[in-house]
Amino acid sequence: AGQTIVAGALADWKATRNSRYLRKARGVTIRVMFLCLSLALFGANVVYWGKDSIAGLMTKSEAVQDLAKLQMVVVALIMPLSAVCDVTEAAFIAARDYWLVLRGMILGAVALVTALIVGTEYQLGIYTMWVAIGTLLAVRSFTSLLRFNSDKSRIPTLRKIRAGEKKQLEKLALEGKGAPA
Repeated sequence: AGQTIVAGALADWKATRNSRYLRKARGVTIRVMFLCLSLALFGANVVYWGKDSIAGLMTKSEAVQDLAKLQMVVVALIMPLSAVCDVTEAAFIAARDYWLVLRGMILGAVALVTALIVGTEYQLGIYTMWVAIGTLLAVRSFTSLLRFNSDKSRIPTLRKIRAGEKKQLEKLALEGKGAPA
C-alpha cells in the first residue's frame, strides 16, 4: 500500500508541480519505514526470546533444537535489515529509480559472494550462509538509505523540497504574480 501511495504522490507532483505531493511521498516513505522496522524489531524479539519454544515445536531432537536456537539468534538480527531493505527498495521502485535498486542488488550480490568466500575460508559452517544473507541485506539497505538521504533522491529530502519551493516563489515574484494558491 505504501508503495502505491508513494507512486501516486510522485505522479501527482509530476502533473501539478505542487510540492505538497513530494512532502507526502517522503512522509509516507518514512512512516512505512518506521512501521516496518518496528514490526521487524518486535518479530526479532519474539524469535530471539522464544527460540527455545520455537525450536521445541520444530522437533524433539535436542541436537537439532540446539542448532535451530543458534540460528534463530542470527535470524533475529537479520529481520530488521530485511525490513529496511524491502521498504526502501519498494519506495524507489515506486519512484521509478530502477537503476538504484539494480545497483543495490549488484553490490549486495558482490558482498554476498565475498561473505561466502570469507566464511568458507574461516570455516564458519552454517553461519556462513546467514552472514552472507545479512551482508547482502545490509549492503542493499545502505545503498538505498544513502540515496534516500541524498539530494539525488527521486523522493527528495525536505531540504531539496524547500529549495524548490523557494525558487518557485522567487520566479513568481519576478513575474509579479505573487505567491501560488
